[in-house]
Amino acid sequence: MAQLPSLSAEEVAVFRARGVLPLPGLFTDWVDILREGVEENLRSPGPFCTDSVSDGEGRFFDDYCNWERIPGYKKFALESPCAAIAAQAMQSRARLFHEHLVMKSAGTAQATPWHHDISYYCVQGQKTASIWIALDQIPSQNAVKFVAGSHANGTTYFPRKFLDGRDYDYPSADYASVPDIDARSDEFEILSWATQPGDAVLFHFNTLHATSAAPLEGPRRAIAWRWLGEDVRFHKRPGVTSPPYPDLALNTGDALPEAVFPFLG
Repeated sequence: MAQLPSLSAEEVAVFRARGVLPLPGLFTDWVDILREGVEENLRSPGPFCTDSVSDGEGRFFDDYCNWERIPGYKKFALESPCAAIAAQAMQSRARLFHEHLVMKSAGTAQATPWHHDISYYCVQGQKTASIWIALDQIPSQNAVKFVAGSHANGTTYFPRKFLDGRDYDYPSADYASVPDIDARSDEFEILSWATQPGDAVLFHFNTLHATSAAPLEGPRRAIAWRWLGEDVRFHKRPGVTSPPYPDLALNTGDALPEAVFPFLG
């Protein structure tokens, strides 16, 4: 039996210190299955889908919370080493929050502003992990960029609108605006990696990240799997979260239902 991949103690230490860790080639054997899932997702979008086509700017499609209904996604969630890797990184049992597909067609040049994910989510905790997986070759100019160590600065940043980069209108929130990282890049350690299909990047929900406005020469399909550790609890945000989970009747600090967010690792 082939040995399942695992993280070394050094890799776990790097993730904890930097909030981001490249995992080249980790899911090469799963690319075809995930691509099949993506094609089904494109044919049959879920209720939270965004599908935008602009003249001269290509197509942007994103969707989430479909892993239970799309066979390729479900097989990956239950049988791949993704949950085990997340558990090792977090030093905790791992429960699946959701998967998130982002597809950009060739020619798309829309940047993603600097942000971190935690303030978009209805959860709060220290043990979190996203495992982002490339399903196409992604050159350095189109790679996701990360600010090393930003997960540990104790700041919660406003979520930002991806189309124009404006902060969400949360007047009562004790959040900060994301600094102008591109203009002050010499003050930050910015990391990014060109990726091949099956390469992954592991990062914390609090890690700041972005993409540049470089036109894509080919399609850019990537799927991120969001994982929660045992310390994570429900957290009510000032506005609608993403994903919204409208059926969760919970208060801040409540335990999360395992029927919705199962432990898989």
